[in-house]
Amino acid sequence: MKNRNGLLAQDVLELIPSAVTIDSEGDLSLNYIEIVPFLISAIKEQQEQIELLKLEIEKLK
Repeated sequence: MKNRNGLLAQDVLELIPSAVTIDSEGDLSLNYIEIVPFLISAIKEQQEQIELLKLEIEKLK
């Protein structure tokens, strides 16, 4: 069996409800396209934190 990577719609529903749809049978579907802007924003925030931490490390040297 091939390993698959992905996200659970149930997990995403808590954070980005607009990216999840529920059909008439109650099955959840995930729209990955709607998640991309959130991922890009999170990466930018992390990069800013990394740069700040680098500056703090340089000050301590």
